Amino acid sequence: MSTTANERKALLFLSAVILAGSVVRVARAVGVEAVPAADSAALDRQIARVDAARAAKASSGKGGAGKKPARAPKGAAARVAASAGVVYPPALPPSQRLARDSIVDVDRAGAAELERLPWIGPVLAQRIVDDRNSKGPFGSLEAFQRVRGVGPGLAERLRTRVTFSAAGRH
Repeated sequence: MSTTANERKALLFLSAVILAGSVVRVARAVGVEAVPAADSAALDRQIARVDAARAAKASSGKGGAGKKPARAPKGAAARVAASAGVVYPPALPPSQRLARDSIVDVDRAGAAELERLPWIGPVLAQRIVDDRNSKGPFGSLEAFQRVRGVGPGLAERLRTRVTFSAAGRH
């Protein structure tokens, strides 16, 4: 009895699968790292960023009642966070960035001053400045909402902290 061509192909395929499984087992036993070092460092940096975001969220009160505050990372993630300049806990929670009686003129403020407002980070602050430079001053809280990322909810939360020199105080 001889084997057919399809049977030989099937046997060859099964042999390849068995061999591949054996190679994986040997590699695991020897301790070959599955993720290259460069990818591992990138992953550690990403984990540090996530931990920083969680810590900022927890310190701003958005973490929800009953949730544990974010902990500082340990090991490699801590080294990456330190090298990236991440401070645990965050140096200043967003709700305390600006004194309560301080008002920011959105029609004139630079990105750094806008970042001092709660709920506005560096990306949104730059987006506000870019929008104002390209389309002109906002003049009102309603016009301020034309910026992507500034919706009615954020505008309402900022109402007592912002003013617009083109139309007076809001």
